[in-house]
Amino acid sequence: MDHIKHLLSTCFGPLLDHKNPLAGGDTLPTLPGSTRSTVDSTIARLDGELRRISLDLHANPELGFQEHHAVQVLTAFLEVQGFTVTRAAFGIETAFTATFEHKGQAGTEPIKVGFCSEYDALPGLGHACGHNLIAIAGLAAAVAAKETIVKHNLAAQITLYGTPAEEGGGGKVHMIDAGAFVDLDICLMLHPDSGNNSRPRCLAMQWIQVTYTGKSAHAAASPWDGHNALDAVCLAFSNLSHMRQQLQPTDRVHGIITNGGAKSNIIPAFTAANFIARAPTQKRLTVVVDKLVACLAAAAQATSTQVDIEYTMAYANQLSNDTLATLYQVEMEKRGVKFPPLEEMLAESTGSTDFGNVSHVVPGLQPMFDVEVPGAELHTKPFADKAAPAIEAHKATLRAAAGLACTALTVVANPELAKRIRQEFEQDPDRLTLLAALERGEPGSLGIPKLGPVSVASAKTKAATERTPLLLASGSTLAPPPYTP
Repeated sequence: MDHIKHLLSTCFGPLLDHKNPLAGGDTLPTLPGSTRSTVDSTIARLDGELRRISLDLHANPELGFQEHHAVQVLTAFLEVQGFTVTRAAFGIETAFTATFEHKGQAGTEPIKVGFCSEYDALPGLGHACGHNLIAIAGLAAAVAAKETIVKHNLAAQITLYGTPAEEGGGGKVHMIDAGAFVDLDICLMLHPDSGNNSRPRCLAMQWIQVTYTGKSAHAAASPWDGHNALDAVCLAFSNLSHMRQQLQPTDRVHGIITNGGAKSNIIPAFTAANFIARAPTQKRLTVVVDKLVACLAAAAQATSTQVDIEYTMAYANQLSNDTLATLYQVEMEKRGVKFPPLEEMLAESTGSTDFGNVSHVVPGLQPMFDVEVPGAELHTKPFADKAAPAIEAHKATLRAAAGLACTALTVVANPELAKRIRQEFEQDPDRLTLLAALERGEPGSLGIPKLGPVSVASAKTKAATERTPLLLASGSTLAPPPYTP
């Protein structure tokens, strides 16, 4: 346990300094039983149709930005439920919004609540991340909230965001760039897992594409005349393997070779690879990315090849709003769900999500819920085949969706909570660090949103014959390796 505490103090120290409502001393409002009953009865009424939609999406997996069938199924359901649907929202063909507003009592300002559904699948694995479950979780929470604000005359605007291409395409990042989410008071969604976590802190992540350009030659007759680009990319992976010893346990770097040459009897003149760097915070990610870039550049220097490095999509670390997380956990505990101790929940941080970017734009929460299917881990074939279509996972999804809807409705029924949540959000130290990096224009913050629409940026840096310096994530430069064509 000591090593966990050390990691937490290093990576999440500011969060642990916050007053934790679960620790006592803070009393948050709860929903009346009648309001909770409306949520539960609404979701129970929709159970069969939501199950059909989940299985339909599971049987028809679609990759990011190609989710046409999923969008048709989801939006048709929402229109029947009385939402105003906008397809191809924010200029993205497979994004949508579904909105419903109830004015409530005269003079009451409506709380603006956002929910998110995801529905893209993984190449070769289908719904191994359970996005068919995430899709219906958003439907269930949004419709239950909508029915409840009408029946109990609560002032609120409910918007379900259909968000494509979470698996590497950054659908939410592109939506932020086009102005999505910024007017919300809160934004909520759910994610399936093998355990329960009310306040996950997903890692910041940077995608990097690298290419090496050398000189081809006959591999048997005159290999000495070539500059081997395959040697360069292999050496880059070797450099990374040695560098990992100096990474912190919470850092992650991984990659694949996407082009390794054409024929074994030709010295490759061109190779390419994709890498991902992750860390608990944007500040730490900058350090990790700089180490990665140094490894890539050293490989080019050792092989007399040219290296091109491009920073592409970036996901911000996910901020879990303390008050929202507490409200959700309390709601789920009323339903018999058990959670690990706070330190354990904060220590679980290995994945990344574009909802992290949303959580830097608006107060947000994406709890993880247990699908209750033993041995099924995310991004594996067993999860796609056994967990994602399982009736146990379906029931767990709807239970979590009810808890999420009640979390939102607690804020709607108690508008002063929205002010508290906004204050926590604005004072979050991780968010302030990222905003400072944005103000300085650091490349390490590329693709990360401000408090409003921003460009989905990328930067391309080259070490070419003109010896252009390599751009590091920290904003400094690295002298390029020599290259003789």
